[in-house]
Amino acid sequence: MKIILSIFLAFFLSACGVKLSLPKEVDLTQEQMKDLNLTYDWYKSYDNAKLNEFLNFVLLNNSDINIARKTLLSALARADLIDYDLYPTLSGNLGFGGDKDL
Repeated sequence: MKIILSIFLAFFLSACGVKLSLPKEVDLTQEQMKDLNLTYDWYKSYDNAKLNEFLNFVLLNNSDINIARKTLLSALARADLIDYDLYPTLSGNLGFGGDKDL
């Protein structure tokens, strides 16, 4: 009975030790990134007039996308302003004064 139990435990615990192989992520160089057309309208490659019309309508009239775009632009503008506060500012004052007795 101990032999059967030990074989069962060995089989059961060995199933947990399977190593999963994850797909490798492709590393893109700067030149390859420049060649990517990220503003490409992917849906136009389907050559479906109704799909094109619908998605153009949605993109023009979707207030959530417009609000998200404005929020992103304002966050980027604020981030540029925050960068200016990262470095200390130096200031100095030099003066000379003199009095004459009357």
